Amino acid sequence: MDTVRINPWQWQDEFGFSQGWRVERPQALVIASGQTGVDADGNVVHPDDFEAETRLLFENMRTVLEGAGATFADVFKLTVFLLDMDAQNAAFNRVKPEFLGDHAPAQTTVEVSALAVPGLSLEVEALAIV
Repeated sequence: MDTVRINPWQWQDEFGFSQGWRVERPQALVIASGQTGVDADGNVVHPDDFEAETRLLFENMRTVLEGAGATFADVFKLTVFLLDMDAQNAAFNRVKPEFLGDHAPAQTTVEVSALAVPGLSLEVEALAIV
């Protein structure tokens, strides 16, 4: 599989995402449903610790990706849903490199008024190509 990062500008580098990716000859598409910071039983674990919730979310996402034969290096698109953009976006962007390193998928981040499970602060969908 050949990939080319599309970044006609430089400003997005500060935020750890890419404007786009061109992927040629993919073998499989992996679509990860919105992942959250819940445990294996679906319980909210870190309702008052956003960074811990974010780390658990990425651990859950890793489990889903691995189950599909993918890794974070195969993720080319993230969609991030936050309850409070001002309070949470910078913290999310601090935690994300712990899991994705320098890999910078295309990313859309939006503020929402609620999530499906009370007590959660964020949800993230991923699109991976392997």
